[in-house]
Amino acid sequence: MVQEQITNSDDAFTLQTVVTGWVEMGEYDIALRFFEIIAETQPQNPLWRTLLVDRLLQKEEYARALDVIESRDITHLELDDMLQIAERYFQAGQRDQAVRLLGRVYSASDTGATQLLRIAELYTQAEQPDQVLPVLARAFEVAKSIPGEESKFLQIREDLVVEDTGDRGSVYEEIAVAYGRVGAFEQGQAVVQALQDSENRERAMARLNCYRDV
Repeated sequence: MVQEQITNSDDAFTLQTVVTGWVEMGEYDIALRFFEIIAETQPQNPLWRTLLVDRLLQKEEYARALDVIESRDITHLELDDMLQIAERYFQAGQRDQAVRLLGRVYSASDTGATQLLRIAELYTQAEQPDQVLPVLARAFEVAKSIPGEESKFLQIREDLVVEDTGDRGSVYEEIAVAYGRVGAFEQGQAVVQALQDSENRERAMARLNCYRDV
């Protein structure tokens, strides 16, 4: 009955508002079922998952949020959510859960370079340098396959152009700096040398040099 009534985005938005009430009352199974109805009738609408996961994270229901994420096929977006939950676990002092979750994201076949960088950052915060180096090595290999020019720019509006932080050159630079933070200066230097543009190399090396004596 409800599924038949969801015919446009306004119907879906109204239903999302109603289901939020179920979340606030702790009726997560009911909320999940209604959001799944939205997903079934409007596959292009990602809000069913985003809203529910966000609400669960706000209520510090990390395990339940993870259940919701894993109730669907794990995609690039789900991996981002899993990293967010891992960070929340660290903040809550639940280090073992966080580390296990990072391992699961790392083992996913489609984990991207920026996600691997985030994993390395969280391992660094957890004072697990032995875990950081293989993650950064994989991030470097994945980053090599980023398509397009080494440096890209995005035109936000007619008078505003910004650098694309997801281009290959920017990711290389962040990987090099991440190596520097854990005292692996030589590995970072090797990443810098992989940059083709001289200005990119100079900028990345200047940042890496800040960690030369770490």
